[in-house]
Amino acid sequence: VEKNFWFDLITSGSHVRQLFVDNACTPLAQLVPSLFNNFTPPITNDFSVGALKLNEINAFQSNIPKVAFWGKETPGSEMWRQLSSLLLQKPTDFPSFEAPDNKLLDFRNSAIQVYQDKVTQYQADYDSRSYCSWWQWWVYGPFYCQWNDNRLNEARNIRDEFQKGLNWINNANDQWKLIIGAKRFDEVTSNGYECECQDYDYDGNAYGGSFTTVVENINDCHGNGWLQSCNPTGNMTTFTAYVPVDEASDGIVVESSAKNFPQGSSALPTPTREMTGSNHQQMRNDINTKERMRELLRGDYNNYFRTN
Repeated sequence: VEKNFWFDLITSGSHVRQLFVDNACTPLAQLVPSLFNNFTPPITNDFSVGALKLNEINAFQSNIPKVAFWGKETPGSEMWRQLSSLLLQKPTDFPSFEAPDNKLLDFRNSAIQVYQDKVTQYQADYDSRSYCSWWQWWVYGPFYCQWNDNRLNEARNIRDEFQKGLNWINNANDQWKLIIGAKRFDEVTSNGYECECQDYDYDGNAYGGSFTTVVENINDCHGNGWLQSCNPTGNMTTFTAYVPVDEASDGIVVESSAKNFPQGSSALPTPTREMTGSNHQQMRNDINTKERMRELLRGDYNNYFRTN
């Protein structure tokens, strides 16, 4: 993914919409980079991480008070709501403070039910019959058995395709979060106990070899879970695990970055500046925009902004 692509995501329009529609059934990891191949305006270099211009802006000291507001999308719907507002329901297409973001989310929810029903339907069709045995080919004849086996193959293949679609729908949001940095896997090193275990073949037969592994709890060295015929060696060692970490976001920008606007918080006790349920596009023109602007202009964040 090119370093400029999130700025492209915000600025690109109909081309992105069409690419999303054309590629909606492809894996997200292949879809997202293709959305922004043709959008690399030079200005986006100044928005890259560590860019000189961006550092100069962040470091600039001003006497004008600043307040940072940020969107915080509903967990599990970040991608669907963001793409809905970006591609299908642009906030500027709606009256003031009424921008929705749920069209693709509604589509996702209905699609899950449709795909699950199809998987169940074709699984039932597959389970309702069995492949012809050798004697059935002799008794019933090749025409019937060929038809029967073809129907089984067709039911299995269609079931598998609908299952792939269901898996994509269920996993797409997590893939999106990985791309925008809202989901990561932190490496954690811990102390553990070394175990020596008997090797088994695929039929479950011991064949004399052994291997060592590491467990966090010494009791797991005595056959719990997948380990069999194991004993502690008495050695302590370390092992590395990868722990999933999720961070809130507005569908594009993670919360920790969005609310860390340089000098962007009031020194006074204030109401929350969080815009709960708003995505990156929607927060320009939804009910949260109205409420935060009302608070700002009545001086809740700093009297500098007060208009009455």
